Amino acid sequence: MCGNNSRPSYGGAIAILNPPERVSGGLPGPEMAVSGRLLFHSARDDTLATDATFVHDEDAGCGDGELYTVGIHKLGGLTTSALVSPFIHKFSLEGKDSDCDAGPRTMSASLSHPLRIEVGHEGIIGRRVTVWKQGDVSPLAEGIIGYN
Repeated sequence: MCGNNSRPSYGGAIAILNPPERVSGGLPGPEMAVSGRLLFHSARDDTLATDATFVHDEDAGCGDGELYTVGIHKLGGLTTSALVSPFIHKFSLEGKDSDCDAGPRTMSASLSHPLRIEVGHEGIIGRRVTVWKQGDVSPLAEGIIGYN
């Protein structure tokens, strides 16, 4: 990546998520969009992710018990609607009770099968990732997965 990168590497993979850009011909954006970081990690192996953690930006709300769907797309482009971009992986995240005054809210999930932290074939690096609130049609946030 270009530019000043003063943040240390922690291993695994990361996607910086922001509210989606409105794609022409797409559905209207969600009433509440989210932004934050989606981390893919493993305690034992930097080449596989066994867990995912979403860290909301500090100004995010503190809803508990919310269910989210995370989809990792086959391709990495953000120019087409997330509704028509095919997936290679999907999993759920659930908001848990947390003390919002103690810092940003996080949600974690153990993945049903490990994801490869590599480029190409079955790897997740360079792929688009989208987050939906379960039951909603419009995405809340999206980004591209990169090395952390």
